[in-house]
Amino acid sequence: MLTIGEGIWGFQASMVAPTVVLSVLLTTLGASDTMIGSISSIEIGALLLPQLLGMWFFRSNRNKQKRVILWHFIFIIPPLYLMGVVAWCMPLTSPMATRWLLLLLFLLFQGGIGTVLSVWLDWLSQIFPQEIRGTVFGMSWGTGALLGTLGGTLSGYLISHGGNLFTYGMLYLLAGVISTVSMMFFCLLKYDEPPDTGLQNMTPIEMFSTFGDSLRDENFRSFLFGRIMMMSAFCATPLIATFYQSPHGGSLPAGTIISCGAAMAAGLGLGNGLLGRMGDLWGHRWSLVAGAVLQVLALGLMLCTAGFWSCLMVYFLTGFANSANWATHSTMMIETCPHEHILSHITGTSLLLAPGAVLFPLLAGNMATLCGLEVVFGGSILLALLSIVWMIWKLKTPEPPQPAALLPSATH
Repeated sequence: MLTIGEGIWGFQASMVAPTVVLSVLLTTLGASDTMIGSISSIEIGALLLPQLLGMWFFRSNRNKQKRVILWHFIFIIPPLYLMGVVAWCMPLTSPMATRWLLLLLFLLFQGGIGTVLSVWLDWLSQIFPQEIRGTVFGMSWGTGALLGTLGGTLSGYLISHGGNLFTYGMLYLLAGVISTVSMMFFCLLKYDEPPDTGLQNMTPIEMFSTFGDSLRDENFRSFLFGRIMMMSAFCATPLIATFYQSPHGGSLPAGTIISCGAAMAAGLGLGNGLLGRMGDLWGHRWSLVAGAVLQVLALGLMLCTAGFWSCLMVYFLTGFANSANWATHSTMMIETCPHEHILSHITGTSLLLAPGAVLFPLLAGNMATLCGLEVVFGGSILLALLSIVWMIWKLKTPEPPQPAALLPSATH
């Protein structure tokens, strides 16, 4: 059920992928490079910053599954429907107001997900033991990404043949319907609810004191620093669409770029499965290193080539590289927790990563305006190379817990 639910969710997520569809839509409405760069800031920052609220609202394990799913129906899915209405009805009256309203609704959508993201990972960590966690995460999220290839292809086809803003509105409305269906399958996932760890009785200050134990762990600090460098290297992803719309990239039509963007979902699906399994076998730090290497290859290829095939391959490699930010990152983050309060560990990690996740894409957008896209992509390559060296040098693979400490498995 987990894999089916994630697969359906991945289909709609790629159908309206923000770094491709929203980027092209806002560009069509006259957005600047700075506004396009802000998409990645919102996408990552809104996923990370609200997790403090989630840690407080969902600190108890009691009925966690039901409460998290209900949150999706109330706070996450409705903004998709509203984005469809705005894209359908408003652009002809006020393009500038439409641009800002779409960004605001996207912020609400991502913020809703961000509030329950650490809770969702904590819930899954309770279900699956460490020995298979990377494989399970990789399989479920990989299925979502592979089905997302179909979603991205569908949106590219509709935009290429529709050629008007009504098509974008229809895509967001359809995404709302599909995401509703997806959540129905998560309702069917069955598992043994574990007892509370005591986090539900703590004050916010006491919760964060448990994260202090995480920060005192040297390997966890090495993980954090490596991830900050990797995230900064990925901040230029939304500008790939801008590059291929420019003469340097081949002046490709919007529909063609969106269709090529579907290859990013294919790479993400393949990468989640392979890197997740690779991490379970040899350690997830090597999966992180592989993701950074692939990012260097993707950006290097883009700077040396142009046209349709270049765009297709760059998006595929970018998706493969980005998979390290999902199953691999989540599994390694959980494994580096030196205590039993995983929810506070995940939340604290996200809050520490949030400033860079928000500021680096904005900086990339401004640098693209002032210095050109090539300078931004070159800087991203340098940061990715530095992260590779750091993780090979400093990051260690954590030892798995003893069998008696493993958590109950799930029926899925």
